[in-house]
Amino acid sequence: MQCLCSPTRAEINRAHARGDWLDVGVASFRNLSRIDKRRTVLWWILALSSVPIHLLYNSVIFKTLAANEYLLVVANTDFLQGKEFAPFYLDTEKEQFYASVANDSSYASLRYGGPSFYTVEPNDTYTSAIRDVQLQFSRDNNYANDAKVHNLSASECITAYGTSFVSEYRNIVAVTSARGNQTDNTVLYSVWPNFDMEHGYLTYGWICLDSPNTDGYGDLYELVMTECDVASSRKHASDWTINKHKIDYCLAQVAQPHCKLQFSLVILATVIVMNACKSICMFLTLWTYRSATLVTVGDALSSFLDQPEELTKGRCLMGRVDLERGPMRWRLLTRYPQTCRPNTKPEPVTFRASLRRRWFAAASLRRWCMTIGLCLGALVLTIYLLTQGFRQVASRTSSSIAFKSGFGSVDARALIDIGLPQLGSAGLVLSVLLANLPQAIVSFLYLTYNGLFTCMCLAHEYSQYGLAGRKKPLRVTTPHGQQRTSFSFRPLFIGLLMLRRLHVLFATAISVRRTTTHRVNDTPLADFAEHFPCQDQHVGLQRPEFQWERLLRSRVFVPSSFADHSSWYNDASCRPRVRLQEIREPHTRRWIM
Repeated sequence: MQCLCSPTRAEINRAHARGDWLDVGVASFRNLSRIDKRRTVLWWILALSSVPIHLLYNSVIFKTLAANEYLLVVANTDFLQGKEFAPFYLDTEKEQFYASVANDSSYASLRYGGPSFYTVEPNDTYTSAIRDVQLQFSRDNNYANDAKVHNLSASECITAYGTSFVSEYRNIVAVTSARGNQTDNTVLYSVWPNFDMEHGYLTYGWICLDSPNTDGYGDLYELVMTECDVASSRKHASDWTINKHKIDYCLAQVAQPHCKLQFSLVILATVIVMNACKSICMFLTLWTYRSATLVTVGDALSSFLDQPEELTKGRCLMGRVDLERGPMRWRLLTRYPQTCRPNTKPEPVTFRASLRRRWFAAASLRRWCMTIGLCLGALVLTIYLLTQGFRQVASRTSSSIAFKSGFGSVDARALIDIGLPQLGSAGLVLSVLLANLPQAIVSFLYLTYNGLFTCMCLAHEYSQYGLAGRKKPLRVTTPHGQQRTSFSFRPLFIGLLMLRRLHVLFATAISVRRTTTHRVNDTPLADFAEHFPCQDQHVGLQRPEFQWERLLRSRVFVPSSFADHSSWYNDASCRPRVRLQEIREPHTRRWIM
């Protein structure tokens, strides 16, 4: 691109004849209106085709994460032997309470999911699910050797399930030596933490639910919004309790692997087309234009030394400021721009040898203002988004938890919704564009400050040729003799490493993730849509997540839908639910949300 916007000697001569000038050695937008129009068109095609590549190329291939829904059962060894457990009954008072929460705006801090999120389901559904778990674990009771069920210690159990996405295991039985007051109390506590990827509920809050408020309704809020420090719980695994029941060990059902490596055909086709356009432009540039362009200052010096120009004769001390004003002003302005002509009668000027020229004087004020303004704007925007993401995470848990999840990890507590479309290819493309927008911004900022530094380095290089006693070969595009071919506009090697690292950090900070949630029986979540009044059912709940990981170890996700037929999920009655069941002694009751 720099070769295309660099002027030829003929274009410089024409500009001088009009009292104008061109930039040499730097990427200049000013030159585009003064060089050959065909080269200008090629330059714009190369520039515009780079934008989709920066915004889409990083997300052509992505990984699909598997998230397994699971049922937690806290039970004693009698449950594993297949003994009956107490039937479950709904608490009418609490059932009415949770139904009111769904419609009462005073509980806005509790109900992120809308009026239909908290739904009481029939008690036989939950009872049947626990009975299925009992049958599975009773049938595969050789826990030491059977690959279907793993015997995990308390510490291993906390590590395996203390994450937003459990992909290795499904249902879990936390075995305790405690006994209920009734003879058939083999199940002491149970949780069905369904995944709510839109509102950031903790699916593993039950790990830290040591002593819930069993006399009120606060335990439900604690389960889905608890600040759960997995590291601290793992450290004290020997004293780990769930709902006041000490856990001896866990039995975890091994899940089938569902991770995939996928790509988007639309994005891939766009990237291929843009790269094809670039290749065609490069081919045309190589085979169409034979005239040498003055890419470096050395090229210009070599050209003017071989073929001196009469219009600039006697102006060896002319600087950039002298071109615009003063007695050596280059352009003689007239009423009509097309009649402008150069000043061919320069007047003597005073040369002040003691004047020290600073590096910053090499670049124009406009270039300085544009570079500093864009960099400050990007910095302010980053700080603002960092603050908003931190507040989003802290509002749901606490400020300290935002820095404990780890760099690059996926955390469902940091979810926000910015109103992007949720359906079809539009949702995918917009999520990808938003995720890769910082990549394009960083690339544009690189062009601006690289141009600024190039101006200063070129001015310094040019001034070195006038020092007495020092001879330097010219830097040219095509060297002859002792001339060199290294281009001063190339960034240093260490700069390339830093720029690459910066792009890697942004790619980690903001990325597109796709998750597939599977129910407790290892079927995709969408297969259960037939139980709800929904339309457009499809195989698998596949949702990308726009992960905004702040560089200080906190994350924000913006979800949208990959699937073209996912309107059933947007239906209020089809959103995932968090079901909580507690068996209280001596009366067995069930709380469902």
